[in-house]
Amino acid sequence: MVRWWIFSIPRGYPAMSGRDVLEVPRLSFVAKDELFWKFAPDGFFLVKRAFLARIRDRGLHETLWSSLWKVTGPERIKIFLWRLARDILPFGSRLQHIFGNSSHCVLCNSGEDSPLHLFFHCDVAVQWYPLGERDIARFSTYAISLCFVLWRARNSSFHEGHHPVVPKIQHEISLLVADCSVVATPSFDQQGSILVGEEDSWGGLWSDVNVFVDAAIRGEFGIVAVLVLDRSGAVIEAATAKRKVSSPSVAELEAFHWGCCRILQSEWRNVSIFFDCQSVVKGLAAGFSPEWKARGLFDATRNLLNLLPRCHFHRIPRRLNSGVHNLAAWAASNSSYKLFSSREVAPFVATMNLGC
Repeated sequence: MVRWWIFSIPRGYPAMSGRDVLEVPRLSFVAKDELFWKFAPDGFFLVKRAFLARIRDRGLHETLWSSLWKVTGPERIKIFLWRLARDILPFGSRLQHIFGNSSHCVLCNSGEDSPLHLFFHCDVAVQWYPLGERDIARFSTYAISLCFVLWRARNSSFHEGHHPVVPKIQHEISLLVADCSVVATPSFDQQGSILVGEEDSWGGLWSDVNVFVDAAIRGEFGIVAVLVLDRSGAVIEAATAKRKVSSPSVAELEAFHWGCCRILQSEWRNVSIFFDCQSVVKGLAAGFSPEWKARGLFDATRNLLNLLPRCHFHRIPRRLNSGVHNLAAWAASNSSYKLFSSREVAPFVATMNLGC
């Protein structure tokens, strides 16, 4: 059925704008309305993204801050480390330059009230370092916890006149060590969409039909490629196509969508799809679009997957997806968008470490 508003759009907009409006992908009419935050590709609001959006116009690249966001542990520890690294903690050595007041360590009364003295030379601090773990990662956790507790003890002594109590300091350090870790969160290991890390685990995912998909970006276009192999590694099909895309992740999603279309059109059974784009695979598994502007394409891809009950998708490293990746790059360089013969794609298949 043709909608009445399709005919009214050209009358309400200039010719070019009207065509652009009609080309915007439309969501399903049964889909629920959702709120999207425009500064995030997937439309979800996070405090980290708000911070990045806030500093974007400053032209600053907060490498330190982005690294601290990836560390597991209490937020107050992250903020403390960030302030310490930027040398903006209100130690006496800084306040002396501003207000001219004296600067001495309130814990030992024998040195300057500065980060270097408090954390490395203060008599109260040095007695705790030998108690830390010998393992580097665990000692780092211990040292960070110790510095934070010493900073709090310093503030308590400076503002309230409290003297440091050894058992209390040790107890606070132990609690922080249990909660804080300097190890970054592990990379995504998708259930049902397994990241294949070793070649010897590769063969267990091989199916009767194995579809490899990838995309290459050239300006505003994505060149999508599909390479289909049987269980023995022989080429069933290889093809490339050109799609207009708004970002690299949308191009990757276009490649995945096209792979699903080929599976459905060819009526292949017992299929595995192999892909190296983490954000798309993670989004498909969780049901959240990696880019809110591509929500229509994302929903269409999810609907195709629901029509393919005997199809499984897996995220693999780029080195295992080299055949279709190189095919997409070659097609982009040579403007070749077509079905290929097995002989034409043989050089690309030869670069793959097949576990069949």
